[in-house]
Amino acid sequence: MPTQITNQARLTYLYDGSTRGTATSNVATATVEDALEATKTSLETSYRANDEITYIITVANNCCAGETAVTVTDNLGSYTPAGCPAAVTPLTYVGPANLYIDGVLSSSLEVDDAGDTEVSFTIPSLASGSNAIIIYKAQVNEFAPLAEGSTIENTATVTMTGACTQTAEISDTIDVASYADVSIVKSMSTCPGGCNAITYTFELYNSGNSPATNVALTDTFNPVPTITAITVDGDEIEPAEYTFENGTLTLPGGTATQTITVPAATVTTTCEGTTVVPGNTEIVVTGTLNTAPSLPASDAAAAPVRRK
Repeated sequence: MPTQITNQARLTYLYDGSTRGTATSNVATATVEDALEATKTSLETSYRANDEITYIITVANNCCAGETAVTVTDNLGSYTPAGCPAAVTPLTYVGPANLYIDGVLSSSLEVDDAGDTEVSFTIPSLASGSNAIIIYKAQVNEFAPLAEGSTIENTATVTMTGACTQTAEISDTIDVASYADVSIVKSMSTCPGGCNAITYTFELYNSGNSPATNVALTDTFNPVPTITAITVDGDEIEPAEYTFENGTLTLPGGTATQTITVPAATVTTTCEGTTVVPGNTEIVVTGTLNTAPSLPASDAAAAPVRRK
C-alpha cells in the first residue's frame, strides 16, 4: 500500500560573532506509491444458493519504468471444511469477463479457466500510469456454506511482471443471506366406499436458513365441506384459531392466539458438498362433504343416462 513520508529540517547558524540562531522548516509530505495497486469488491452484499456474484478487480500500474504484464488468479473462494482432507471451491466462474483500460472497454483480456479450483486472467500489457478494471461473475455452487453466519472469502493474487515486478493479494468477503424460502404441497384424500369424509393435507417446506414466522394459510374449498378438525403438526387447534366463511379457510384467523412457524432447513456442509433438508410443518384439515360434487356442464352431458 502507499507509503506516506513526512520530513522537517532544522537549521542552526551564528550571527554577531557568537550568537547562535535556529530555524525550523515546514513539514514536507510525500506519498510513495506502490508500483502495483489492486483492490477487489463484489456488487452483492449477500448470497443464496445458486446466486451469481459480480466481482470487480481494479489494478493500477504506478511503475515509472514503462509497460508491464499483469496476471490475476482468483481462487473462487476455496476453503477446507472441518474434517476434510482437501479444499473445496464454493464458486464457479461464469464468463465472459470484461476488461476496461483507463475506462475504455478492451477486447484484449485473455481468460485462462484453470478448472474447478481457480480462474486466471492475463492482461498482456498495462502502460505506466494506466489502470485496468476486470468485471466477471461467479455462481454459488453446491460447495457453498449456507448455514446462518457463513461467508465466502474470495481471494485473488495479482502479479505484475516486466518493467516492474510486484505481487499483491486482494480479497472480498460476502455473507450468506438470512432468509426463509417456503413452498407448499397440497393433497386430498377421501374415504373408500363412497362416504363423504375428506381430508386436505398441506405440507409446508422451508428451504431457507431462517424460520418462516407468522405463516398464514388461505384456501377456498369447492365443494364446501363441514370442517370437523384441523391439526398443525399433529396438534388439534381450537375453532377460535381459524375462520371458515363461504367455503374459505383462513388460518390463523378470527381470535387466533397462536402463530404458525415453519422451521429453518437443516444445512450441513461436508467434503462432498452442502446438503439442505427443508424444515417442515404439516397442516391437516378433515371434514365431510355435505353434497356430492356436481359435474361441470360438459361432463354432465357426457354422463351415461340410466333408463328404467
